[in-house]
Amino acid sequence: MREKIMDRLAEAVKEAVGIGCVVHFLKSEKNNGLIFQSVVIKEPGTNAAPLIYIDSIMERIEVREISLKDAAKEIASTYKNVKYSYNQKIHDVISNISREYVLENVVYQLVNAEKNMRFLADMPHKDFLDMVAVYRVVVDSTESENVSFKVKKSLCDTLSITEEELDAAASQNTEKAGFCVKSIASIMTEITGIPMPEEYDTDIPMFVITNPKRFNGAAAMLYNSCFSDLAEKFGDDLYILPSSIHEVLVIPAGNREPDDLRDMVCLINASEVAGDEVLSNNVYRYSSKDRILSIV
Repeated sequence: MREKIMDRLAEAVKEAVGIGCVVHFLKSEKNNGLIFQSVVIKEPGTNAAPLIYIDSIMERIEVREISLKDAAKEIASTYKNVKYSYNQKIHDVISNISREYVLENVVYQLVNAEKNMRFLADMPHKDFLDMVAVYRVVVDSTESENVSFKVKKSLCDTLSITEEELDAAASQNTEKAGFCVKSIASIMTEITGIPMPEEYDTDIPMFVITNPKRFNGAAAMLYNSCFSDLAEKFGDDLYILPSSIHEVLVIPAGNREPDDLRDMVCLINASEVAGDEVLSNNVYRYSSKDRILSIV
């Protein structure tokens, strides 16, 4: 049934784009092994085209929430907005990739080890607790978009980059980009525009750590310096809750029960976090004495 819908959708997209393009469908694997259905629209004379994910559109078609014609118009509109975006930018970089470019622009991405086991054999990576740090080359980064690609072993072999060189560059570049530590109160003020009372931070001493772009900011967990100042401020160990691959929540350990915190993390991961952005269901503890991070 879905294959027939996709055949008809392809024809409708061709008509909506109206440029003699080629339309075909791909299944793309993203973080945590999740498979997404995407459509590729390729104009004549072009060497690259953006992937447009259409799982939600397909579901809407199947329940007759949207017609094929309207779905095609929606896809065509998305294509026109992003056609010189992710894939094209990456193609332009990769076609002229150099050893220097990779080492100057590679950063860490922290992901779940078990859920990404299948593709790790083809990628340089560094084990970290129940997670792994993989390497991404940032092509373009703005407030609304982050264009990057994962580094594979084949690229390192082609450019004669050792894993030690790659890791040293990623460590330096990630740290240089910096991290942000914000209280929940300050974040609520940013969102609502209403200043939160000072006691808010006292009643709910919770902080968010990410990077300035709020993209793959959970890599902060690789740097103990991100937690040492907070631990000193509270005179206590810290619990770190992995809210996604993009950020982590930090609270003073106090008398909190880690099992309750773990239940909360699991619930939020299951109901609030996109499947390809889940980092871990575990809770971590930063020891102010030993200055190390461990799984609770």
